[in-house]
Amino acid sequence: MTKSFEERRDETIAAAQRAVAQQREHQLLELGHRFTYHAPKGDQVERYQKIRRTALEFAELIVELCPLSREQSVAFTRLEEVVMFANAAIAREVELEDEAEAEAEVLTEVGAEDITDPGSGER
Repeated sequence: MTKSFEERRDETIAAAQRAVAQQREHQLLELGHRFTYHAPKGDQVERYQKIRRTALEFAELIVELCPLSREQSVAFTRLEEVVMFANAAIAREVELEDEAEAEAEVLTEVGAEDITDPGSGER
């Protein structure tokens, strides 16, 4: 039996709704990971310090070579951003064996049990 246009449309809409629900769940997991404190593990503290030391050396080079100016100030601001994001990358790294556990913790924290799959009508 060939499906009618309406049946195909409804199936397409339901599939799109399921995809959106999955994207939202993934987004909640990612946001939970971004905004959760990550205590340093292993060599992370040393890696933070190396990034900060290297950034300080570069900042000192900027002082030495660049005149006092708005551009110099912006360079320092951007360098601070580089350090912040590099350290965040280190802090947020998740070992593969820890990933399932981290996802379960985030789902619990954000109340993901309340996420509804619009295509299934289930919670």
